[in-house]
Amino acid sequence: MTGDPPIHLPLDPAEVAASRRSLTLDPAESVEISPIASPRVPHDRSNGVARNPSAAAVVKLRFRCSKTGNLRFIGHHDLMRTFERMIRRAALPVASSQGFNPRFKVVFALALGLGIEARREVVEIEFTDSVDPEATLQSLDAQAPEGLKLFAVEVVGDRRATCKPIAASYALAIPQPLVAHARRAVDAFLASDRLVIDRRRGDRDVAFDLRPFVLDAKVDDNGLFVFRLKIEPGGSARPDELLTALGLRDPLDHGAVLIRTDLELAP
Repeated sequence: MTGDPPIHLPLDPAEVAASRRSLTLDPAESVEISPIASPRVPHDRSNGVARNPSAAAVVKLRFRCSKTGNLRFIGHHDLMRTFERMIRRAALPVASSQGFNPRFKVVFALALGLGIEARREVVEIEFTDSVDPEATLQSLDAQAPEGLKLFAVEVVGDRRATCKPIAASYALAIPQPLVAHARRAVDAFLASDRLVIDRRRGDRDVAFDLRPFVLDAKVDDNGLFVFRLKIEPGGSARPDELLTALGLRDPLDHGAVLIRTDLELAP
């Protein structure tokens, strides 16, 4: 279908000039523009943080769990994803972080090295509503894979408080032929004031004294080397560093399993 051809009307030059003058603003004239009101967020003067008045109250629970068997070969990030899957399957009202990539608010007191078993790890989870601690413990444990066991729970009164580990205990079975050597090495270490090792940081070695971080160490009657390491905000000695310094790493290289038996928290 074809339409009528466009009609071009001649423009009067005087009218064009008049229209241009009408669009020109007089510099002497002021134009007042009203500002657009922005939404106001209530401000909590007690801590200086803006709060959303519609946010639900949050409850925090602290769980104790063990990680054994083949599960010791998964890293910290994989363990975090395991807990996220458990939470989804249990359909629990767990709080999430804000932003473009929200994650469940799950915090471990101290990351566990690859290949180390654990008996009393600490994990804290925040919830968007009040939940029954024991029922929540059972729901999570029912979704846990083989090797992961949740066995204790307590309510954290102040949800803003973060668990602070102060010490970690470890155990390693020493083969009978090495027990006498292990006892001599431990006794000599405890009698010393320093044991400096080279710790790799970036592209250089840094001197690090292990002795202040070892709170206790002994080889018991069953040939079990048990030791307790202090944890400070700036870091701690690693268990493998102590084993290497004492010449006791050989059992690990031949299949022995290092176990973190306990994790102590600040009161």
